[in-house]
Amino acid sequence: MGFYTQKATNRPVVIVEETKVAGLFHNPDAKRIASSLNEGERLLLERDYRNPYDRWAMMVKCPDGDVLGYVSCDVAEVVGRLSEGGRSLHGEVREAQLLRQGARVSMAVILDD
Repeated sequence: MGFYTQKATNRPVVIVEETKVAGLFHNPDAKRIASSLNEGERLLLERDYRNPYDRWAMMVKCPDGDVLGYVSCDVAEVVGRLSEGGRSLHGEVREAQLLRQGARVSMAVILDD
């Protein structure tokens, strides 16, 4: 008699279906950066331990290292705790809109492992 165990597939899991990237109005390069984003593009998420406004702040960066903004505060703690626990996460562009005075970007948050 044997046991059947399903092998882990290591498929990404969507943790947050859609959230806004925060802080774009404070980023003078946001419009330029957002204009180069495409739907489905991968965004890097990195903890910002030096942020005095949000204990769970997670920077949202483009693959080239440009800082776009931050994970929205409504989901930052969940994302930050997963990151603190050593989990690998990334963002994925859902929509990027250019506005008269800046940009609006929404993304999903994906758990890689």
